[in-house]
Amino acid sequence: MEDSRHLRRIHYTTCSVPAIAALMRAVQQLDAGIGGVVDEERLRTTILLSMARIYFASSVTFDLETRSARVESTRISAAYKYYQQALSRGGDVPEVAYELALLALWAGDDALEGGVLNVMLASGFRSPLVARAHLLRAVQALNACRDA
Repeated sequence: MEDSRHLRRIHYTTCSVPAIAALMRAVQQLDAGIGGVVDEERLRTTILLSMARIYFASSVTFDLETRSARVESTRISAAYKYYQQALSRGGDVPEVAYELALLALWAGDDALEGGVLNVMLASGFRSPLVARAHLLRAVQALNACRDA
């Protein structure tokens, strides 16, 4: 099973790092005033969401032998930062809120997870993600029972 850990590390370094670098260059070009961009704010929000998703996906590694997950704090905090920026820019609020709640679940931040889920469920979003939010609420309750 040692090979799977090495494959995970190789996958992150060969795929994620160049992707983040390319997205950073795109942001720099937007800051420099590149022409021909129709909706600059939407493009920035999409870039922020992409960077958050890449960091989030690379922050969790699974150990198949122990059947447990390990979360790398530096990558998950980078994902959190980019999700917050995307949410503050007014991205697709239900999707960003759900992903932020999922990130908080993996990071063990119960207060953030509960707050985001409360806002999402109380605001009356008409989205299929609301059903997923209810599932996250159930997982949160299950984890609370395990910890008690």
